[in-house]
Amino acid sequence: MDGDLEKIIRELSDWLDIEGVEGLGQGEREAKPCIVVLVSRPRETFSGLLPEKYRGYDVVLEETGPIEIEDWGE
Repeated sequence: MDGDLEKIIRELSDWLDIEGVEGLGQGEREAKPCIVVLVSRPRETFSGLLPEKYRGYDVVLEETGPIEIEDWGE
């Protein structure tokens, strides 16, 4: 994993406050590290809200649908 990218993703935690952004992570696009943004709405919804690149890394939106935490009854 790319240590610089890990730090950058931690800096982006405020993106989680955007309605429809469900999570952040790292991935690969064309064999290069990228920022993955998990979204529960169509990608077009985020046009103008999220950049296509951030600090030299591509920002890739992955439509996942809503992500909910399950109660395992512990």
